[in-house]
Amino acid sequence: MKWAFSIQPKIKAAFLLAIICVAVLVNMFWERQNISDINDSFSSIYEDRLLPATYVFHLTDHLYQKRLILERYFYKNAQTDLEKDVIALQNHDIAMDTLIKDFEATYLVEKEGKLLKDFKRELRAYNDLEQQFVSDLKKDFTSEISENAFAKLFDAAKGELTQLSQIQIDVGKK
Repeated sequence: MKWAFSIQPKIKAAFLLAIICVAVLVNMFWERQNISDINDSFSSIYEDRLLPATYVFHLTDHLYQKRLILERYFYKNAQTDLEKDVIALQNHDIAMDTLIKDFEATYLVEKEGKLLKDFKRELRAYNDLEQQFVSDLKKDFTSEISENAFAKLFDAAKGELTQLSQIQIDVGKK
């Protein structure tokens, strides 16, 4: 009978140890879940805020590069090669189209979607004017299109990009 009394404290100790082990395992599972949630949050920040901010930067850069190419013709720089510049403009257009498609694939807040749509409209108008300008230049190396016409469309597109960039900051703060 003595052995029954000596087993009872051992059973209590084993039961307490089992509860502690279960508590440790549950805590480990909960911490892994929290780490996974944090990882998902960082991935979301990267994919939905950092990448779009980078896209806006590159879109702005391509827009400026296109403007610099066209400005040579307004200032009658004799060192210009129209065919080479047309290819460069087309390459910038292709790169911008790719960036816009990548941008559209990210999560867009409502205002961001509207601004991106507006930017695409402004860019289309800028590209149409650019095409007309290049077509005129190919005919007789002159054009009636003024630099001011390009400046207005450029400023409108640049303004949309600036607002898109600000949205990245605003949404990132939330």
